[in-house]
Amino acid sequence: MGILLLSVFLSLLLGFDLGIFLSVYHYPDGITLFSSIFPKITIILLIILILILAYYLISKKKQFFLISLIMIIFYLAFTYSFIISKNRIDKLISTPPSRFVNGYVKVSFLNKILLQSSNYNVWVYIKDHDQEFTRLGANVVVVGKFRHFYNYLTNKNFLSYSLYLLKDNVPFVLYSDEESFIDTVGEENIFVKVANDIRQNAVSVFENNLPLTHWLSSSLIIGESSDLSKEFYENIRKAGLSHIFSVSGFHVGVIVGVLIVLLNLFRIPKFLQFIIVSSFLAVYSIIVGMKPPVVRASVLASSVLLIRAINLNPNYLNITSITGIAMLMVDPFLSVDVGFILSFIALITIILFSRYINDAVTIACNKFFKFEMGNLSKETVSLFSVSFVATMFTLPIILIWFSKSSIVGIISSIVMVPLSSLNITSGMLSYISYLTIPTLGEIFFRATNLFNVVFIILTNYFSSIPLEISANLNFLYLFLAIPLYYYLLSVSIVKLPEILK
Repeated sequence: MGILLLSVFLSLLLGFDLGIFLSVYHYPDGITLFSSIFPKITIILLIILILILAYYLISKKKQFFLISLIMIIFYLAFTYSFIISKNRIDKLISTPPSRFVNGYVKVSFLNKILLQSSNYNVWVYIKDHDQEFTRLGANVVVVGKFRHFYNYLTNKNFLSYSLYLLKDNVPFVLYSDEESFIDTVGEENIFVKVANDIRQNAVSVFENNLPLTHWLSSSLIIGESSDLSKEFYENIRKAGLSHIFSVSGFHVGVIVGVLIVLLNLFRIPKFLQFIIVSSFLAVYSIIVGMKPPVVRASVLASSVLLIRAINLNPNYLNITSITGIAMLMVDPFLSVDVGFILSFIALITIILFSRYINDAVTIACNKFFKFEMGNLSKETVSLFSVSFVATMFTLPIILIWFSKSSIVGIISSIVMVPLSSLNITSGMLSYISYLTIPTLGEIFFRATNLFNVVFIILTNYFSSIPLEISANLNFLYLFLAIPLYYYLLSVSIVKLPEILK
């Protein structure tokens, strides 16, 4: 059942992704492509499907029936995503250009904001002195220079950016310059305002109690990166720690762990724990802007807690696959969201392969070094296994998307993941206790400040280690090398414990 659900999820992901990609890459010949390529694909798939079914009837092997199901799902996903993507492209192109945009701030990151208007979204790149207008939920009016989606779409050098704009339903991009104007007008979106008030309250508390390192706690815990310097952000990338600062499943896992420990101290029943934690995660997801990795991790965590509450054993692969299928069915354009892809690929491969690395390291320690592992050693090996698997399986995707990847992340994560867990835990406890027992909050803030200082020093150190890979990948490499890389990596990891024995 686990492999079936995983296969369905990957078929949807690949089908949606390929359909959207082709609709963008072959514009404006999309209709011609549709009429010429689809009949051929249909015929080829039908022939292969008949051969597989015939072999299935002869051999009675169920995996061939699974392959047939995967092919059907892939083709339906491919067809559907091509059509809806082409329709969205036509809509974005037909949106009349304007030098005036009025909307609510939906996303705020470093020097850009995403405005949500009544019919579409607009990315606005802002100047440093316009940072005050990046408040989530603010009703902002912008007048300035724009670039239409069509200009990016027809330039193949901007293919990735075209997908990025298409995903976010953005017909044009505005650039703030000397001739532009930006200001807040009217009332804020009430729903976003409530979430943002909680967010800004946390930021203010951190600023007042952590005058020198508040920006680190705000960024790590709630994803508030407006005070994060570009220099330190570059050091984060070089150190291979971007996943820690991108609010995602890791942060949800830390939060759930803290809450479960606190609830267990007060002997709260499991079903009530499920209600409390799920409610907290729902609020947290809203506060950080309903980011797909956070939503995915929150759904996963809530599902696991519910299954535990009714005394069943959770199957993490099934839960992950079902969550991915549901999210893709709601929004097929998530298939071209690199954050969505990386988070699911990392989680799935960790579930499937990390235990083999664990076993291999344990066997090697016992056989070659005569070393028996204690609890701390096992936790360290587990962190290494998770970091190694996630890094190696996401490496090709990162290279394709960003043309750069930091291998030092395998090493730095072993140190920085546990440390960031302490940062997040201490920061959360500092904020909660400050609101309830201020004296206790002051003690936690001192610990948080210490963890932050150590985190900054180590991040800068790891960023100085020259272990960065750069690559400009062509189609032939993608077609030949990447499947071979994944095959060899998977087989090597699975066979490694047997070889060491």
